[in-house]
Amino acid sequence: MPFAVAQALAKTSALLLADDDLDRLLDDLCTLTAEAMPGITSCGVTLALDGRPRALAWTDERTKHIDDVQYLASDGPCVEALATGEVVTMNDLTQETRWPAFRGGVDSQDFRCSMSLPLASGEGPIGVLNCYGDAPYEYDTADRKIGALFASQVANAVTASMRYTSQVELSEQLQQALASRAVIDQAIGILIAQNGCMPEEGFDMLRKASQRSNTKLRDVATSIVDGATKRTASD
Repeated sequence: MPFAVAQALAKTSALLLADDDLDRLLDDLCTLTAEAMPGITSCGVTLALDGRPRALAWTDERTKHIDDVQYLASDGPCVEALATGEVVTMNDLTQETRWPAFRGGVDSQDFRCSMSLPLASGEGPIGVLNCYGDAPYEYDTADRKIGALFASQVANAVTASMRYTSQVELSEQLQQALASRAVIDQAIGILIAQNGCMPEEGFDMLRKASQRSNTKLRDVATSIVDGATKRTASD
């Protein structure tokens, strides 16, 4: 196993022990996976909530867009991995013939390759770890094994929350996580309007501000939204 992968997996294990905030934990796990896995540049976590897939964590806005296209089309590697419980890979989007509805909603500027890894539980897949790369990549058995290790860490984080939290509390926790995503999207929209930037740049501004202040991403986003709301009210 490559040293960078082993090091990242050690960090994910430490995170599982140190952080009980599911929202932040999934963000960190996505980042570590994207940094360590061969051929991968971004990641997102999809969970099956109320019988339908929902994005709960992602490393950048592009990843969220790719995932959302699949949910809307009910078609794509993520949807297939969730339905079958099998790892689904795509080596080159420009050569792909599967998932026509999904392919119609994305293009090769978004990404070129992907690996969708089901998050296993005792009752079947509860979600998917979606990994995307910017260039064509031929996934082999070793890549699948490495991906499965990261997916198991993500699944452990989610199933631990389910195990130690009542269903009502877990539902509230997941809804809060989804609500925080809505605030993050609002903040990105404000940054786009203020700076004339792209969504990816707005998200990067948020992440850097979070890192500089050692503050949760959603709290930085809330501050930006609140500030904009107060300015609008005073005008």
